[in-house]
Amino acid sequence: MSKKNLNKFIRKMKSVYSGGPWYGDSIQEKLQGITPEMAMARPIPDAHCIAEILSHMISWRELLCEHLQGHDEFSVNQKESFDWRRFDSNPETAWNSLLKVLEENQQQIITLLEKGDDTLLNQKVSKRIYNYRYLIWGIMQHDIYHLGQIALLKKMK
Repeated sequence: MSKKNLNKFIRKMKSVYSGGPWYGDSIQEKLQGITPEMAMARPIPDAHCIAEILSHMISWRELLCEHLQGHDEFSVNQKESFDWRRFDSNPETAWNSLLKVLEENQQQIITLLEKGDDTLLNQKVSKRIYNYRYLIWGIMQHDIYHLGQIALLKKMK
């Protein structure tokens, strides 16, 4: 089976995360220099802090991993996805825990995708109406969208 198209998605996932994406800074580049204090700060009242946004990004990336592993019933609770405390309840260490979980998640996504071939892209995601091509693109777009929010919050602190 061919992996040509799937390999394009893998390269794009790597680019958004750590390589030179066309739009500017990768996730890793944008997260550099953010201290735990900055990550927990709330410069915009009633808006999510950086740590909450990163937790939310991780939650949707976990959805991809879980479904790639055949856990069809896995879903994300939108409201709960912003709770960084599920990764580390200690505010002093939570930011570093989030960064570690994100790195592990990225490695897991790439490993799982590398096991597949192009037929994966057209497979339905569990009982949903969309396929893996749609979900993988969506995860990348979701990451980029929230990366813009993180960039703004980072500049405000």
